[in-house]
Amino acid sequence: MEYTAETLYERLSNILSKSDELKELGLRPIVGEAASAEAAPYILLENRGGIPLKYVTTIYKYSWEIFIKLRNLNSEFEKEDISSLDNCMKCLLVINPECYSAWNLRKRLIQEEKINPDEDLLFLELLFTFPQHNKSYTSWHHRKWVIELISARTSRPPSLKKEIDICSRVGELYPKNYNAWVHRQWILKYTDSMEALLEELERVKSWNNSHISDHSGFHHREQVLLRICQQLGILKSVGGISRMNLLQKSDSVSQSISVTNADLVDQKWLLELWLSEFQYIKELLTRYPQHETLWYHLRFCYFHWRSIKFEEVYIDEQSSTDNWPSLRSEEDFVERIIQLNSHDSDLVTYPLAYKLYILELHRQDTQQIMVALSKHARYTNYYAAQQ
Repeated sequence: MEYTAETLYERLSNILSKSDELKELGLRPIVGEAASAEAAPYILLENRGGIPLKYVTTIYKYSWEIFIKLRNLNSEFEKEDISSLDNCMKCLLVINPECYSAWNLRKRLIQEEKINPDEDLLFLELLFTFPQHNKSYTSWHHRKWVIELISARTSRPPSLKKEIDICSRVGELYPKNYNAWVHRQWILKYTDSMEALLEELERVKSWNNSHISDHSGFHHREQVLLRICQQLGILKSVGGISRMNLLQKSDSVSQSISVTNADLVDQKWLLELWLSEFQYIKELLTRYPQHETLWYHLRFCYFHWRSIKFEEVYIDEQSSTDNWPSLRSEEDFVERIIQLNSHDSDLVTYPLAYKLYILELHRQDTQQIMVALSKHARYTNYYAAQQ
């Protein structure tokens, strides 16, 4: 059975007008049987919907024509026009989430209080169930904008748990989703609770354990650790340091950045937290030395271990603590990993690169390690070029 563009548009509009009742929506490669003849050719089953792929172009073209017609009314929108325009924009956005015209008009109507921002968040949540759409930068930016608007209007902070749950679900649908992780980091600014940060650290650990090659997940973990330090007054801001400016940055680390900025109880607690992070990442590296993401996280741990000055403050505890992070202990760890993987020369590159990193950090001679790296780093000429 064939359907006219008007019928396809009206039936999809009707479905999307109840978007708060839908749990999932996606594109289907074939036309299936609908549970209701009124919804055909769309699939509706237990609050989950499917849009047949063959009708996407037809729906989009017709929706765009309606959108242009309604938009040209400018400020003369009647209540019925707003409802029609809302559904029309939803039809456009479920097919093309990068439709800037639709998002910009939604912003205007939300500011004019003609569209409920809370309902817009529910629509975005539905949009993120599309595996094809949940990497859309424009959609994530719009969600951030709506949250900030609601917070400014009502002084009501967003639900941290809800936003993190959305980001987690999206991450499972589309791993290495940069925009979802950026949103997850951003939403943490709305909490001053140390308990919430620790819960997030534990939550993301489960993700890290099952996605050990996902750099976005480990980067988020690093941001949570730095926010904890910031919360204790040890860091003024959360920021990163690249390899290119490593030496310059390590020289210019402010004297005010020190674990001593926190009280004694917090100092001890943070020390234990950082030592446990070293233990965690080294256990992962012992099992999965071939994942570069893990080595970069170890670099992060060691750099901030030095910048926060743990080794200067707790000199007396170094001899009583096993595997205290130091130049010697890190070199020993590298040698152990190399020995365990001596059968595979490709796995030697990452530990050697980490050794080079810590040697540079300690202003040690790097000539020998550069020679060793130039022999193993077959896929890059970086190390050879540095000789």
